[in-house]
Amino acid sequence: MENETFKYDILVSNGFKLIDKDTSEYFGDYYKTYSNGEIIIRFSSSQSFKSVDISKVLDVSRWIDLALIKALINDEQDLSKVTAVNEYNDFLENHLPKICDLLSKSNYYSTKKKIEKLEDKRAKQMFPNL
Repeated sequence: MENETFKYDILVSNGFKLIDKDTSEYFGDYYKTYSNGEIIIRFSSSQSFKSVDISKVLDVSRWIDLALIKALINDEQDLSKVTAVNEYNDFLENHLPKICDLLSKSNYYSTKKKIEKLEDKRAKQMFPNL
């Protein structure tokens, strides 16, 4: 996983532009944020843990883990497994139009409700005794 990198060109070739980025001088942590004007995709690395989150431009206080969108589209049942960078790259390459559709103005609130249910299900899978 250490040598794996996100393929940002997938986004650029689909009309996304880099809108913000930052890198820590001391720890190598970073984030890069891309937007197509409707949705924002944030790639980040903190203490070697890499993640991808998506937000609607009109709801930037609400970030959605790309792993949950992947679970929604692929109807995955095990929500506790870690998604590797190469899986994120493949998923974005193959499903970016579907992701944009799920987060479109007409589908956003329905998608948000489904994601909230998946978040609850993932919490129960990861912490069954709570």
